[in-house]
Amino acid sequence: MDSNKKVAKPINTKDTKSIIDEILGDVSKTSATKQIIIGASSGWVTGYLAMKVGRAAAFALGGGVILLELANEKGYIRINWDKINRQIDQVSDKVEEQITGESANWMDKVRGVFVDFQQFFYF
Repeated sequence: MDSNKKVAKPINTKDTKSIIDEILGDVSKTSATKQIIIGASSGWVTGYLAMKVGRAAAFALGGGVILLELANEKGYIRINWDKINRQIDQVSDKVEEQITGESANWMDKVRGVFVDFQQFFYF
């Protein structure tokens, strides 16, 4: 092994924290102007990063849905919509039970099926 090669050292979190503390210090003891500048700039950076990450996530999710639909349309995959709808109903029942503290009774389920049936036949 070549002794002239430099090996990267892991970042010491204590050093990083001390650097940040040294730069920013205790913000609450500084002037109001500096506090506003630090708050505004950190908010701007946070918003910018959230925008970039959100855009990438939305693009990936939307692209994935479009690709799945295209693959379904071309016959590469087959989506079992009945199974998906059953699982969605089960999850919604569990969520409703967690929120309200009581499970949906059979009358609510019959009412929901009737509403879905009605919407299916109205154009």
